Amino acid sequence: MASDRPCYFWKLPQELHSMIFELAYAVEYDGKFTTLERWNQKEKELKHQHGPAYQIRKFSGHKVNDFMVSKQFFSNAAQAWIGAQHFTTRISCVGCFIDYDLIGYGLIRQYITSLSTLLAGADPRLVGCLRVKILDLRLQSNELGIKGLCPWLEQYTDRDFATLERVKGLLAIIPRTQRNISVRLEAPLPNTANTPEKATVYRSNVAGLESYIRRGVAATKKCVGELEQTAVSTMTDTPGTSLYPGSRVSFEKSNLQSVPTGSSLMDGGGSYSETEDDSAFPTTAEEVMQRLNTTPRKFWEKYRAGRILML
Repeated sequence: MASDRPCYFWKLPQELHSMIFELAYAVEYDGKFTTLERWNQKEKELKHQHGPAYQIRKFSGHKVNDFMVSKQFFSNAAQAWIGAQHFTTRISCVGCFIDYDLIGYGLIRQYITSLSTLLAGADPRLVGCLRVKILDLRLQSNELGIKGLCPWLEQYTDRDFATLERVKGLLAIIPRTQRNISVRLEAPLPNTANTPEKATVYRSNVAGLESYIRRGVAATKKCVGELEQTAVSTMTDTPGTSLYPGSRVSFEKSNLQSVPTGSSLMDGGGSYSETEDDSAFPTTAEEVMQRLNTTPRKFWEKYRAGRILML
């Protein structure tokens, strides 16, 4: 009930925080999040299998919507749980892979540490995933194609790898604040590499590209801890983003921002505390601007010029 007071779990061990957070999601056997669309599709399939006698069940909703916890606990549990998972944006679809918009949700973008994605679909917002330590990339065979060269016939050099547009784009969005990010490249052997010699050349080119990407990442790593702190702190006036599709929980990017008295984490009047969490988020927009020695207008000018990194 909206009138009920939230439960607080501040003194529980971090492991229990993680376990409680896991229970907040309805999941399928493969561990992926269940969406409304997937639920409805599954119910249609069950009705088709069992006939008219089967009654289609309504989507129960994400259990996290019913959790009555403080914002501080929710954020702490999210950090522990998300940081311990390996996420993938790759979804198999009719024999191929497509990318799912996973990075678009604030909690995941803030706390994700391990991610698998398609090289072709590397999201520009990856630059804001400042905690990523493991990045697995799936490469399609046609992405190694270079005019005049064949990836299973010719041995590529660094100069050849430098011409691949998708590799350039990837190196531009790797989080520059992460010193120890590990990049792994996965590339299935194409049917055209149908001899041991061709397979050897192709695998050698894949290994060479992986080495090239790793060296490119290492060359662009910068220690910008102060800039990272600025990026997190300056999100106060930016509207929150949904935790997942259809979520009523709006994650507001950072634990450092202030929570105005009377505000709620839920749109349309939720069951979260409206006044009790203010003391945990003392930084105001004015204090942030004073620290940056700037005004909102000048801040956005710096951001557009690339001088301030946003999440």
